[in-house]
Amino acid sequence: TICCHSFRRRETRFLQQTMQAKPFLAPEVQYRLVLSHIPFTYNHTAADHDGSHPFNIEIPLYTQWARLLREEMRPHLMLCGHLHRLLISMPGGPYDQKGQPCPVIIGSHPEADAEGGPRYAGTALTLRPGSAWVAFTNQDGEILRQETLAI
Repeated sequence: TICCHSFRRRETRFLQQTMQAKPFLAPEVQYRLVLSHIPFTYNHTAADHDGSHPFNIEIPLYTQWARLLREEMRPHLMLCGHLHRLLISMPGGPYDQKGQPCPVIIGSHPEADAEGGPRYAGTALTLRPGSAWVAFTNQDGEILRQETLAI
C-alpha cells in the first residue's frame, strides 16, 4: 500500500518549513540544488507513456512547489530523472508547464546494448562560481553531450 498523496502533503509542509527557516541562505551555501526523481514542473504528453497520462497528477500542488522554490529559494539547478531522457529544460521552455524555478536537468536513460544487455546514461555535473558544466555520460564514462550553463 502506498499513500503518495499523504506523502506529497508532508513534502509540501517540509518545503514550507524550509522556505521559512531559509537554511539555503547561510553564508557557507554556494549552490542551491533541488533533487527530484520526477521533473514535477512538466506535464506528460501522450508520447511519454504510450498515450496514457498516469503522472499528470497533483498539478496545483506541484505548481505550488515550483512557486515556493522560484520565489523563496531561487535554486541554481534542479536534477531529475524519470523521463528516460537526456535533456536540459530551461524556464519557459517546452518542458516547463508550472513555472520552473531554474534550469531542470533530466538525465537518465536506460537502453539495451547490441546484445540486449542493459546500458545506462546519466549526468555528470561540475559547479563553478557562475556556471555549471553538465555532461550526459554513458556507463563507460563517455560523454554523449555536454553544455555549460550560466547559473
